[in-house]
Amino acid sequence: MVLKETDVETFPRDAFPWYALKVRTRSEAVARTALRNRGYDPFVPMFRELRRHNRTITRVEKVAFPGYMFCKFDACRKAPVLSSPAVEYIVNSGGAPAIVPDEQIDSVRRAIDAGARPTPYWAVGQRIKIKCGPLVGLEGLLIRGGASHQLVVSVHLLQRSVAVMIDEDQLAPV
Repeated sequence: MVLKETDVETFPRDAFPWYALKVRTRSEAVARTALRNRGYDPFVPMFRELRRHNRTITRVEKVAFPGYMFCKFDACRKAPVLSSPAVEYIVNSGGAPAIVPDEQIDSVRRAIDAGARPTPYWAVGQRIKIKCGPLVGLEGLLIRGGASHQLVVSVHLLQRSVAVMIDEDQLAPV
């Protein structure tokens, strides 16, 4: 969607797609404020966490995706976004800014509102290691994700494998 310079003022920002921005870690609030001051509506997924300090418990807001935020803008007019404080670059794919579908942004918003918390990203086929429990130190491939992760350990010489179900909190990347 290419706009003329004169059309930008009358064209609603909501019509532009979402893009992911890489920002300096722990500077998400600075980038959000700067983008808002420039007329954009950035989205930084935040969740609340309870923290214990000595005998008191406080609620702390934390960023769900440290170092990243989302913003709608015209990719042909990205200079104001890139020149904002704390913004490092636009996440891209194949040399072009990568569009984040509205459905994914909406899903993240709804999940955070429902109490979702960040979790490690495990890809099927990724090499993983068990970090605690009776199988500590065991390495293998993740062949199933979701609620129950399945780790496969193979003996290549025999061309045989065994699989075990494992909890996510026991896994670490290799």
